[in-house]
Amino acid sequence: MRVSTPMMTGNLAARIAANAERLYRLQQQISSGKRMLAPSDDPTAASRAAQMRSSLAQVAQYADNVELATQKLNTVDGLLGDLSTAIRSARDIALQAANGTLSADSRQALALQLDDVIRRVMEIGNSESGGHYVFAGYRTQTTPFASNAGATPPVIYNGDDGQQNIEVGRNASVAVNLPGSIVFNMGSAADPGLDDVFTSLTKLRDSIAAGDSAAISQQITDVDAHLERALVLRGDVGGKLQRLEMCANQLQNVDLAVSEALSKTEDVDLAQAAVDLQMQQNIYQATAAVAAQLNQMQLVDYLL
Repeated sequence: MRVSTPMMTGNLAARIAANAERLYRLQQQISSGKRMLAPSDDPTAASRAAQMRSSLAQVAQYADNVELATQKLNTVDGLLGDLSTAIRSARDIALQAANGTLSADSRQALALQLDDVIRRVMEIGNSESGGHYVFAGYRTQTTPFASNAGATPPVIYNGDDGQQNIEVGRNASVAVNLPGSIVFNMGSAADPGLDDVFTSLTKLRDSIAAGDSAAISQQITDVDAHLERALVLRGDVGGKLQRLEMCANQLQNVDLAVSEALSKTEDVDLAQAAVDLQMQQNIYQATAAVAAQLNQMQLVDYLL
């Protein structure tokens, strides 16, 4: 078969176009860092990459939720620590008052100190975080504890028993609050045989002022029960914080593993791509040089 000059020219033009396309593709891969420039380049790999990106987005959301849950529980933990300290102060005052030799003035001074403790416990109960009341259950915009001076009970609870849960993994969630009804035993919600903490402290104050040693002893027992509940609740919160830390580490490991798999699926090998680019440039330049020579031959043939 005789190969004509036009056939050679057409073949070279096609090769130059193909080489230019491969050269452009390599340049795009290196500049983007991606092996696949479009899903059609590798539909199977593109589908896997999309699934992995969806997984990474979910992991990121869970990680944000873990961070939020940790912040909320740290707040609760700190306040339970403050409550425990306040109740211990009340117990110390009660032990001093149990001394039957105290004068009326001394008992009155201790009763005033206990008033300060009651106010402190009320402040703790009405603590806010991020514009939300911590111990109000679901009713986070409502001040949970209100004074009911001169009546029984001495403090009214305006919150509810709601527990706020945050999802921290697939089919895994954690309660990030404690309703005030449980923490302060409002309406004897946590311990049916025990007054709420405000009633117990108010009775203790009145018993101290009256010098009623028998009543003071009973109230010390009640205060101990409130202190034990606060410590147990704080221990539960501490356990949740430890689990959240483990969860955060697991999510970090999953994020790393999926990110690595995604990189292997869609990222280009830059070192190899650079070698391929240089080779393709050489091929393109050689093809272009041949085309130039062929054009010169055609021009000579025309002139002759």
